[in-house]
Parts: sequence; structure tokens; C-alpha cells
Amino acid sequence: MKYQHLLTLTFLLFTCPLYSQVSAVMVEYNGARLRPIERDISYEDIDGSPYHSDKLISGLVITLKGDTLVRFMRYDSYTEKMEYVQDDQLLVLNNPEATNLIRLNNMEYVYRIFDYADKSYSGFLTRLADGECELLRRDWVEFEEEEPGQTPYHKVKPDRFTKKGPAYFYSCNGGRPVFFKGSQSDLEELTGDRIAESRRFIKQEKLKLRKEEDMIRLFNFLNNKK
Repeated sequence: MKYQHLLTLTFLLFTCPLYSQVSAVMVEYNGARLRPIERDISYEDIDGSPYHSDKLISGLVITLKGDTLVRFMRYDSYTEKMEYVQDDQLLVLNNPEATNLIRLNNMEYVYRIFDYADKSYSGFLTRLADGECELLRRDWVEFEEEEPGQTPYHKVKPDRFTKKGPAYFYSCNGGRPVFFKGSQSDLEELTGDRIAESRRFIKQEKLKLRKEEDMIRLFNFLNNKK
């Protein structure tokens, strides 16, 4: 009888619907481990937002095993974590490396390890172009503490989230993402022996490689996509 009860409890844990009861423990579903969110600061009294979208939107998680998980979620660019809601409780994905792809609000997120400004980072990048060479975007959000006014006549700057300019990366044949500034040296490194035809395409289409939409067009060209 005890064994039968254990089987029933295990079944309920792994097949619970979106708003089923969740305790303050790790919940695993097809290799994706979700845990209650823990923050070092409260967002309530902070100006600005660290989210791509403040609303929790229905999204799809595809794991490396090929399993799928549908949840209401949003991406926090400050903590670099994907948040989920279940039974009115916010959870985060504890093992993002187990995901292959997350589709959310018409965007694709992929988990990568990458280098930027002589430091190594890991987190979700937005995939802008897919194929042999991916174009990826990193959205930076920083927390800035309250600053007093320079004089009694200046307003105090409250605690705030500040969105910094995005950074772009490319990854070819599954390699580690490389920072892409859109310079000529970046273009040569990216295109290799296709540099001449790439330059012709850029000139013909009047592309500016510091504009996101033009970057996407170049990568679609390199991946032979219309």
C-alpha cells in the first residue's frame, strides 16, 4: 500500500497542470528543473523593468531530449533567468543548459556560454537569424542604486533598472558565440572565403552592419535564406 501511494504521489508531481499546487521544493518535468524564485532585491520599489515583457506570456520550452513544456513565462534580463508561474508562485528554470530552445512572444531564446569584454558569461540570447551561422542578441539590464541630488535643488535618482545597448554575437556550426561589432575585421572573420560576395551584397542592398535589421539580412544571405 505504501508503494502504491508513492507511485501516485510521483505521478501527480510530474503531470501537474499549470496552476497545480507547488511547494517550496524543486519540481522536475522531462529534465527541466523548476525551483521557487529567490531575489537579492525587491522589484516593487525600483523604477524601470528588467523584463522584455512584464506580462507572463504562454511560451514553449523544448529540451535537449526533445520533450516540450508549455508554461506562462517571461525573461528577466537582470538575473538572466527565465521565470515561470505555477499555482500563483514564480519559479525559475534551474538548469537552463538542459534547454534546446524557448519560444516566447514571437522570439526564440537559446542558452549559451559566451565571452564579452574579456569575461565569460552564460545566459539566454535572443536568436535573430538561424542556420549554419546564428545571429544572437544579448540585452543588458543593470541595477543602479539611489543617487542623492548634487544640490538641494536636484532630484534624487531612485533605485532603478537601466537598459543598456544590446550586444550582438554570431555562432557558426555550433561554436562558441563570438562578439560581432559589424566592423570590416568582424565581417572578414565571419564570412571567410565568401568575403567578396558578402561585400557585393552589402553594397547592393546598402546595408549598415550596426543596424539590427541589416545584420539579420546579411545572416539570412549567408545562410542562403531569402
